[in-house]
Amino acid sequence: MPTVACLVFTAVNTRRASLQIASGGTGDAGGVRAFTFSELIEAIIQLACTLLMQQREADAQRGVLVTTPLTSDTVCGAISMLLEVEMLSRVRREDIRGFREALQGCASIVALMEGHAGMLRAVHARYALREGEGAQFDDRGGLGLPLSGFTLMVWEAGLVGRELSRQTAKACFVNALAPGDALAGVAEFVEIVARLAHKLTPMTREDRVGAPPPPAKKFAGHQNTLGTKGGKGGAPVTEAEPEAPPAQPALLARAADGVTMCFVPEAEEKLLAKLEVVLIKLAKVARDPADEEAAAAAAFAAIGPPKGPPGPKGPHGPGPPKGSKPINGGAGKPGKAVRQARV
Repeated sequence: MPTVACLVFTAVNTRRASLQIASGGTGDAGGVRAFTFSELIEAIIQLACTLLMQQREADAQRGVLVTTPLTSDTVCGAISMLLEVEMLSRVRREDIRGFREALQGCASIVALMEGHAGMLRAVHARYALREGEGAQFDDRGGLGLPLSGFTLMVWEAGLVGRELSRQTAKACFVNALAPGDALAGVAEFVEIVARLAHKLTPMTREDRVGAPPPPAKKFAGHQNTLGTKGGKGGAPVTEAEPEAPPAQPALLARAADGVTMCFVPEAEEKLLAKLEVVLIKLAKVARDPADEEAAAAAAFAAIGPPKGPPGPKGPHGPGPPKGSKPINGGAGKPGKAVRQARV
């Protein structure tokens, strides 16, 4: 299915570019690596219909012939099958509200965040007030951090990489906001940082690329009959089954009141360690490098150029600085006039 999905993705983007060129555009609007919402719906419908026709061809090869035409009901059934079986069953669900409750009730994490409150406010203000963009305010009248500023922050802080993907970082941003909000205040920003720390884990290839590894290549007309140790007559070599991803330890549990959620002690300890790593990286982007250079230049101008220590005083004022060579080669090499007087 990954190959079919890639073909559908290319077909939808090509159709979009062709329509833009036909209407006088350049064909570059929207990008060739992204979908708008309408294009996503179109791609899902095409993928569902393509998989349905492939299934019918496979049934026909087994002697089961399906002659039902593609009607609206057939297409709706194919879309439902694709969404429920292939997509929604693979979605990794998490308790968004439970994480927020556990975070607010965790004294160690709250104390750590309060100790870095000044730095977090500086980072939030820097990326909420970017140059060339007007300030945006949330419902409470405070500065609001948009998603564009947040994505720039995680990139400049070095958080995106083999332990955190862009999509996961965006999910942390969205999960910390109230339904319908698009800006993160300081309180939401603190929760976002905690969610980033929780998601900071080494990723598998499927997490980084977004697709499982390709199947092993099979060479037609050749079969390996050698044994497991390279000799004839041994057991046939079989492909090793892919290792299952390690099970993630439990993160949340019911609190003593039996209603709210709290962190499991082991998970809380790991979250604290990862949170310190995230805070160290955010501290590096708390101030704009241009502002730091301007401040250093202003301090240098106020102090003035450095002055060296004066040399020893002679009969005609300060002498040459220490370590400098005397004129005419020094006392051991008299000048030309001195040599002539001696002669």
